[in-house]
This record gives sequence, structure tokens and C-alpha cells, in this order.
Amino acid sequence: MALPTVPAAETLRTQHWEEYKGKPRRRPLPETPSRKVCRCLAMCPWIEECSCNKPLRRAASLPGAPVPGPFSPQHEALVADTARSFLPRMAANSALVHRAKTKSQRELLQLSCNSGHLTGLRSGVMSASVVLGTGDPHVKRVQKVLAKAESFRRFCRNTYLELEPRNIRRSMEAVLGQLYVIEHMLGLGPSLWEDPFLSWARAAAWAWQEHQSVFDDAAAQLALGPAAYCESWVLFALSSEEPLFAGFGAALTDELLRLPDAGLELVKAMCRVFSQHPIAPSSGGPGYDAELKQIVRLARLLGGLESQRLEHMLLRQGSSGQTSFELAAQQHDLRAFCVLILLLYGERLTMTADLQVSLSGTITKPGFSPVAHGHSTDRPLSRAGQRLCQVLNLSPEHLDILGLRLVQSGGFHVRLQPLLGSPTAQQALESLQNFGTGAIAEPRKPIQRLDKWQSAIATASLVFDFPARCVAARDASEYATQRLAQCTTDLEQCERHTAELAGLISETTGKRDEAKEKAQAEQTEYMEMMKKELALSKQAMSGDDQAEEELDAHKAAMKTKKADLGNSRAVLADYEQKFEQLSSEYEEASSAKDEARANLEAARADAAEAAATADDTVNNFESVLQTPLAPSH
Repeated sequence: MALPTVPAAETLRTQHWEEYKGKPRRRPLPETPSRKVCRCLAMCPWIEECSCNKPLRRAASLPGAPVPGPFSPQHEALVADTARSFLPRMAANSALVHRAKTKSQRELLQLSCNSGHLTGLRSGVMSASVVLGTGDPHVKRVQKVLAKAESFRRFCRNTYLELEPRNIRRSMEAVLGQLYVIEHMLGLGPSLWEDPFLSWARAAAWAWQEHQSVFDDAAAQLALGPAAYCESWVLFALSSEEPLFAGFGAALTDELLRLPDAGLELVKAMCRVFSQHPIAPSSGGPGYDAELKQIVRLARLLGGLESQRLEHMLLRQGSSGQTSFELAAQQHDLRAFCVLILLLYGERLTMTADLQVSLSGTITKPGFSPVAHGHSTDRPLSRAGQRLCQVLNLSPEHLDILGLRLVQSGGFHVRLQPLLGSPTAQQALESLQNFGTGAIAEPRKPIQRLDKWQSAIATASLVFDFPARCVAARDASEYATQRLAQCTTDLEQCERHTAELAGLISETTGKRDEAKEKAQAEQTEYMEMMKKELALSKQAMSGDDQAEEELDAHKAAMKTKKADLGNSRAVLADYEQKFEQLSSEYEEASSAKDEARANLEAARADAAEAAATADDTVNNFESVLQTPLAPSH
């Protein structure tokens, strides 16, 4: 990525001269001819006059002046210090800032090597060649490293563009032969792999090492004929892992364009694979999700082809007089037909290399950078796709539908699918305005040959809507099942609570009756004691001394009995109050139990209805996949 440039020298002089004049000035230095052509004026264009102790000429422009040699360390440090003082804020990411942050040109060049970014390394070598001279050993060494890295990039780019099933083994062996040298012997930093072609070559080589047999089999199938290769391609598209898909999908797909009757053979191959490798019925699991993924994966690879060549392959009559579109419509399984619909109704959007860098980000330009977002292991193309989904307000899973493909310029293109929720190409251009003008849209052009198939296309388009409806119906059924389970739990809790209250009421009733009997017995005894007290009082009033003594003892016994009677009555009142409270709680618990039982019955009915709706929706989806199609007359 090219580092941002600063404004022209005259503009900088005009904008920052006032700020410069306000800063402390060094002691005026004598004006000499060499001071007017010092190299610091070239390195820092906003500096009006040289303040170096030993000015160095940029060239032998004065009469009799010797050819200038490289900067001395003291002079480089002075220039860097001056640049740090007067750099404008708008040039925060420019090459001059990186130059001003270092004390010498050699240090700057070493930082460029440690980063590994090819654009920054080129700038560093050019700057060092001017300042240190082309004969400097350090400059010579870095020039050789840069030459090897750029040579390897060109090799990777040519390999990507010329890759075919027949030469995959030879190409990957050649890449691996140079990859070790580039990774371990050049001494360049991790930003080297921010180049999309270098990143692709490394990922593809690693994937090829683990799955060599896949590509050997593809080459063998190609030798057997178009039918065998198309079936091999379909199996690769449906079952390959993402590293293989991203690394070799484009090369295997481009080979289809070289086959005779490729469109017809491709449709036949898809139908054979669908019938030989059926998905489990949707009623036994989310089969509808897998069926849509099959359609999307096939359309993702084929969508990387140029629109014109793709339409030619799908709509051109073959040797049998049929087009692949007509052949797909005659099949009992609509998945092949749905793949062709996505290809013909998609809109292609191409991103230039500069826009790809803006979307993926770099170490010095945040964007969606690996440093800022923790995606250091992701390829730059993948990061650009993730950022594109954010800009277009799409979910990250939608990246699998877009089908990113690297192009010759270093950019990439995608095929937007409005039928699957993507914006149109024109809407995408408007969303990408903040990133510049590096996007090129190819809106879909009306195809007259498809006019008679509009009703069939409308029927098949239901396939794209049904998965969302199936998911919604399944979610509703799961919610109803969860609610049924919760209502069952609530009823069980209400029943347990009611049973506990009934036990407490029974226990409290027994204790209340015992307390009542005890209080009545004590009250009877106390009444008898009152009668005896009255009799003893009469005898004591008649002068009976013995009766008087018995009366005093009897009064003390009555006092004790009265206290016992009060305690018994208090215990009885407590049991009466507790009985009333438990009776009230029991009535509330009984009402709650009746309500929970009613909720359970309603939840059971709702769950049965939701399950039936989910089954009907899935069965309707299966029916749509088997709907016969015919052109409208």
C-alpha cells in the first residue's frame, strides 16, 4: 500500500510558515552558496532556510563544487530533529513522518525491512539511495532483498493467473521451493504477506501439502472427459474445506469454460451428485439449511466467472439442442435450477487494489487491520470481505454468499445476490463512497431468453425464502416446547405447594384441637376452684381458723391455675391464627394450581400446533424442491 503523501512544498510553506516563525530560532548562520542547496531543504520542503552546521549539497550545482557524499550521522540526526519539529498534523501517516521518527537513514531502512511491507520498502530503498548513495553496502543488501521479494510476488501472481488442474502439482512445488527462502532467509517482517498474491501463495501451498490427492484426482478426472471432471468439480465445491475452496476453487472453476457442453454436463453432474448423496429429510433435522448451503456453495464458485462467459455457458445450446437452463428446469430436484438462477440474477462488483487495501487495512492504516481487530492470521482478502460485509450491513455469514475472488490487478470481485438479501450493485457503490471511487459495478442486464421462464423462476425463488420460514417455524416450535416444559414445572410446583399446605393445615388442626381441649379442661378446673374458694370464704367468715388457712393456700393455687389458663388460651389463639393463615394460603395455592393446570393445557395445545406448523413448513419446502417447472406460453 502506498503511504499517504503530504501536500506540495509550496502549500506546506504557506500553511506552516506562521507556526514556524513562532518557534525558537537558532543563532543566525552565515549565508553561503552551499546552504541554499542543502539536502535538508529537499527532505523537509516546508523549511525555508538551512540550519545545518555542515550543509551538504544535493548535487554539484555550484561551480567547482565536489560531488556530495552520503549524509553524516550528525547531519541525519539534525535533519530528523528539524523534521519532527515542523511536520504538520495532516502528514501523520506519511513517509516523511517515518523518516523523522528515526535518527538515521539506515535505521529507517531497517524499520522498513522489519515491517516487510513492499510499498514501504520500495520507498525506503529509493530514499536511502538518494541520501546514502547507491553504493552504500546496506542499501545494496536491501535492494537485493527487495528484488527477490518482488520477483517472488510476480511469480506468485503469474502462478495464480495460470493455475490449472494439470499444473497444480508442478506450480505448488515451485512455490514451496521459494517459500522457505522468502519466509526465513530474507529477514522481512510480517507485513510482507499483506500482499494478496503472496498471501494466497502461502495459504494455497500449505493447503496443497495436506490435500495433494484431491488435485491429483481432479487432473485424472479431467483426462477422463467433461462428465467425469464436472462431477469431480461438484463434489469439490460441496465438500472441500475453506482453505482448499479459497486457494484452488478459481482454478478448478475456470477449467469448466474450456470443456465442450460444460453447462449441460455441469447440470447433469449436479443432479447425479444430489441423487447419489442425499441429505437426511428435513423432518429429522435442519436439512433445509444444508440444502441451501449446497446451492450457495455451487453458486459461489461459479459466480467468480465473468458474467458474459457465464451466460454463454449456461444459455448456449449444446450438441443436444438444449441449454443447461432448460435441462435444469426438467429435473425433479430444483437445486440445480436454483444455482443457475443465482448466477444469472447476481450482480458483479469489482474492487480495485487500492480499495482492497482500504478495506483490509494495514499496520499503519487501521481500517480493519490485523493489529486493531486481532485478525493477524486472516488473509488480507478475507479481512477486506469482512469489512465489505460491515459496510453493506450484511452479517459475517453472508461472506460465504458473496464469493470473493482475487483478480489480476490485486483487487477482488464479488457477486451480489439480491435474491438472498444482498444489496444491488448500485446500492453497494453508494455505500462504498466513503472509501473512494475504486469500485466498479456490473448491474444485471435483462435477458430476453428468460422472459418465458418468469413463472418458473418465481416458483424456484421460493426455495430461497423457505429456509428463513423453516427456521422461524422451528424456533416457534422450540419456544412452545420450552413453554410447555415450564408450564409443567409450574404445575408440579403448585401441586407440591398445595400438598405441603394441606399437611400443615392438618397438623395445625390437630394441635389446635389439643390446645382447645386443654384450655377447656383448665377452665373447668378453675371454675371448680372458684366455687371452693367461695365455700372456704363463708367458713372463714364464721370464725373457722382452719378454713381461713386453707383459703390462703387455695388462693395461691388459684393464682397459678389462672396463669396456666391464660397461657393455654394464648396458645389456642396462636393456633387459631395460624390455621386461618394456612387456610388462606391454601385457597390461593389451589387457585394458582388451577391456573397452572389451565396454562399447561393451553401450552400443550400451542406446542402441538407449533410442531404441526413446523412440520408442514418443512414438508412444503420439500414439495417446492420437487415442483415440476415449465416455460410459460
